[in-house]
Order: sequence, then C-alpha cells, then structure tokens
Amino acid sequence: MSEFEPILLTLPSLAPSLAVEIIPYGLTFHRIFVQADGRTHDIVIGPEDPRGHITQKYTNTIIGRYANRVPVGTHAIERNGVKAEVIAKLNEGTRVSLHGGPIGFDSLAWTHLTPNSPPTLFTEAELAHLPPLSSAATYGIFRLVSPDGDQGYPGELTTEVLIALVPPAEQERKYLEPGQTAAGAEWDLGSIVYVYRAKLDKGVTPVNLTQHWGFNLEASLKDGKDTLSVKNHHITMKADRIVARDADSLNTGEFIHVSDATEHLHEGQKIGDKYPKLGYDDYYAFTPQKIKTPKRFPVSEFTPKFDLLKDVLIPSGTGGATRGDRPEPVVELSSETSGLKLIFETNQDGAMFYSNAWADPAKGARKKIHGGSGIKDHGDGYVPGTAAFLEFHDILAAFLDPAKQNGNDTLLTSDEVYHNYVRSFQLLLEYVGQAYEIVWDYVEGDAPDNSFAIEVQGEDGYLQWFGFFNSSGSTSAPALPSVGFYTLAAYTNVPGIDNGTFYTTLFDAQESTTSTSSFETTKTSIFHIKIGIRQLIFLTPFIILLTHYNYYTRLQSKPVVDIIRVEFYLIIIRQHAFNFHLVIINIIEQYYAFEFFVSRTTLKFHTPKTQEKHNHH
Repeated sequence: MSEFEPILLTLPSLAPSLAVEIIPYGLTFHRIFVQADGRTHDIVIGPEDPRGHITQKYTNTIIGRYANRVPVGTHAIERNGVKAEVIAKLNEGTRVSLHGGPIGFDSLAWTHLTPNSPPTLFTEAELAHLPPLSSAATYGIFRLVSPDGDQGYPGELTTEVLIALVPPAEQERKYLEPGQTAAGAEWDLGSIVYVYRAKLDKGVTPVNLTQHWGFNLEASLKDGKDTLSVKNHHITMKADRIVARDADSLNTGEFIHVSDATEHLHEGQKIGDKYPKLGYDDYYAFTPQKIKTPKRFPVSEFTPKFDLLKDVLIPSGTGGATRGDRPEPVVELSSETSGLKLIFETNQDGAMFYSNAWADPAKGARKKIHGGSGIKDHGDGYVPGTAAFLEFHDILAAFLDPAKQNGNDTLLTSDEVYHNYVRSFQLLLEYVGQAYEIVWDYVEGDAPDNSFAIEVQGEDGYLQWFGFFNSSGSTSAPALPSVGFYTLAAYTNVPGIDNGTFYTTLFDAQESTTSTSSFETTKTSIFHIKIGIRQLIFLTPFIILLTHYNYYTRLQSKPVVDIIRVEFYLIIIRQHAFNFHLVIINIIEQYYAFEFFVSRTTLKFHTPKTQEKHNHH
C-alpha cells in the first residue's frame, strides 16, 4: 500500500454519520467526514491531494517524538536514576527544535497493522473491545519504530497508535406536534478516539506526542465569505493558565493565569470576540481532573488482562453513568452556522490552540469541498484564522524543569509504557423552530394500479407527478408545471416487477434544476403533500435511497394496505435554506412510522389505521 493511499474508517452503517481517511504518511487525518443536517462536512482543513502533506506540514499529522518547541542543544535528562542526553536539532529560527526535529514522526510512513502483523502494545483484553477487521473497518492500528539517536533522541522507540470510530449510544428523539416549538437538542453523531502507546528498548528518552489537527466546522458550507474563518466558532477551554513563552515561543518555566489575560479566558464566547492581533498560538494548562487516567504504566503490569480501553471505547454520550472511569471533557468547539459541535476529553495536561495565524493563501492548496481549487500554490489556499488547531499534549519542554511543570517530566524509561488518549465527540445541534401541519394523503382516482401519484400543494399552487411501473423498472411522467421549490427522491423494489423502482423527483421547473435537496423560502409556508400507491400488497425488500445524500435504510417484509394515507408535520423556517430527506423506518401491523429530518429538527409523522381518520378531502 502506498504511504499516500487513504485508509477509510467508517461507522458501521449504510449511511455513516462519521468517517475518516487516514494516510500512513505522517499518520495523517486527511479527511474527517461528518454527515449532518443533509450535508457532508469535511471538518479538517488541508490539501486536496494526500501528497500535499509533504509540503503543507503539520496539517492533521502526528507529532513526535516531542511536540512543540525545545531549545536547540544538548540536554541532560534523568528519570528513576536512569540518565541520558538529548541533542535537540535546529529546524526553526536560530534557537528552536520544532515538533521533534527536521524529520519528525509527521514526515515518516507508518505501518498499517493487519491480523498477520498484530500490535504488541495493546493487550488481548483491550483488543477484545474492537470488532473484527472487515472491508468496512471502524478502526486501524499503526506502528513506527524510531531508531536510537533519531533526531538526537536516545533509545529505540516503538510507537503504536489505535485510531477508532465509536458509535453513539441509543438516543431518543423528541417529536413535535403542530404548534409546538423545538428546543434545540444535541444529537450525538459518534466519536473519534486515538490512543498512543510507546515503548523504549533501553535507557530513558523524552516522549510527548500529539495530533496536529486543524478544525473548521463551517468551511464545507461554502455559503458565504465568512465560512472559511473560525472567528465565529465558539470555544470553551477548561484551563486556568497558559505557558509563558519568550520571543522564540520557548517555555520560560512560568505560567500566566487566564484571569490576567482575558483574551485567553475561553468560556463559550466566539473565538473572534477578543482575537489577538497575531491570532492564537498558545499552550493552555487544564484545571486538575478528578479522574486521572495514567500517562505511563509499568511494564510489569502489562499483562494480557491489562485494560485501559474499556471505558475509552464506550459507545456513549459525554455525560452520565455510562462515561465510565474517564476524565471530564476539557474543550468544546462549536458553530451556530453549521450546527456542529466537537467535545474533547483527554488524559493530557493541556492543549496548544493555534488559529492558523501563519497560513499563506499563495502557498499550498485548499480542499475543493472547502471552496478551493485543490491545486497547489494556486493562490486560493487557506488564509490566517481559518482553523482551530487543538493539539493535546503535555507541557512543552517539561523535562528541562519538571518541578515547575505540574511535576510531569515527560520522560519515559524502558520499564514503562507511554499511554496518551484523546476522544472527540461529534454532535449536531438541532435547529429551533415551530411545527406546522402538512397532510400527505391518497389522491383519489389519480393512481391506477401499479402506479403512484404525488401532489405537493403550497401557498404558490400545487404540483402533481405520475409515474408508472413497467418491466424495465423505468418510469414516465408528464412535464412539470412551474410551481416551485419541491424536492423528493426515492427508490423501492416491488415483487413481480423486474428491477422495479419507484423513483420520483419534484423540482423547480422554472430554474430547470434537478437532483437537488434544498430550497429557500422567504416566508413561513405550509405545504400539503399527497401520495397514492395502489395494489402494492407487499414491499420486499423496501429500500429508501436519497440520491443526493446517499442515505439508505432497509425494511423487513411486512404486509401493507392497498391504499396508503399519511399525515405528518414539517418545520418551515423563515428565510432559511434547508435540506430534507425522508426515511421510512418501520412497518408495524399495517401502520407506518416515519422520521422526517428538516433543518436540524426531527419530526414524527404517521398513517392512521383506517381510511376514514384524518380525511381532509
């Protein structure tokens, strides 16, 4: 496998809410896909081409052996009576060794482990929490061996990294009735977990690893000039101090309390509210945690039953008893524009928050999904302020003066195993709005046998479209009148019809646009939607597919009545473009239950069991 060939990890679903692309070069998160609100978001910045990471350094890559800045020169180190020397090599300015030296872990190809080359730094008990590897993997384990003397660091260091996607626990949606208002609940889309393990062959060495990932929760919207900036993102950091640094950004050994530097007091306000002239590039020390997950553990405890992953991999939300024995979340990043929120927890002492202040749009490339050309040095790269890099690691250069750095020397001896983990929760904030009544009902006399008819009626008129099944599974339909902004798409297999498909698309004929799943209304509208299906006694199997969003769901074979009548409710937002898709999720005793997703609000609609009930005609 090429070191630049992406490895796809995805949640186990036909329409996963979360997926990532990892490239072995630099163990890089090339893309993090979040499916939410009818959109596909890539929430990390970076080049379009995986090979672009060669020159667009430190963009979502791992950093090692030692994150952040260390003074150039020879440094004596000692832990538990074991001594060695570090010779930090220059690669920034005249005094700084940055991110592990000239050729750090970010510039090397990592080995993707397989069942034929199992990991050595994760135990049997820990691996038992992971599902068997398959073509649709939810996790990957990677290895790198750094030789003795690599970039001036002593000892041969073997590092293994687990990257896993964790599904959310079962969640109960709250549905609205007409006239009710949505409260704006948070919806868990799944989690990303990475776990770093490292083992030294002999002696002692500094180890301080991190993932240098840069987030933008709005860039994929491409709705306006401000979506590339993170200044409208909200951030919370449970940190009481920042590291004081000199002119070369080296640790002075002192701290500054955030109460004395209010631009660093992040309590949910927008990043841009007190934005420094040169942006953010600071290390934040977290307030002490009640639950402390070890960062090192003795090799003697590393038995097959040893397990630090049980609680880390719990499919749960961020709170409640199901959290297990884990630290509390320390950082939140959110966007009101996209509705996305990230919540981070970790066993590390703090995080570097960097707002991409030194980005140069003339250099590098910007992803196409973020509105760029994807072409290197094309002049449309990322500008300063376009990402929130959140690099979770222990205090920089702490081994130089551990007494002043929370007592943590960031050193590892050969009789210890290094353990560093981060879990990132991806959430969606559902939109706040009001429900209005809509009726979807059988159109009497309009649907011949083995056919369907759909009518959509709004304040601007109505639209009907008829389709007829034939042996080839295609449909035919008359020309559509110009009545505006309606979208619906579906497929279904029907017994007795060869390759039978039920496919409908309603669109704005005035603009001749098809295969779109969004519209904008400038006023609150109430729509009347009708559908009729005749002589369809069984649907086996039944698949609804929204082509624009690749959303799938399957149904078991159940009998249905020959005339279907549905009533449901929909939120229409004033002056708000929204996307929607329909998912038929269950058939119980000739009774339909549906979910309808609209602009970050989920509503429930249903069919009556009798034709007489809810007859609006």
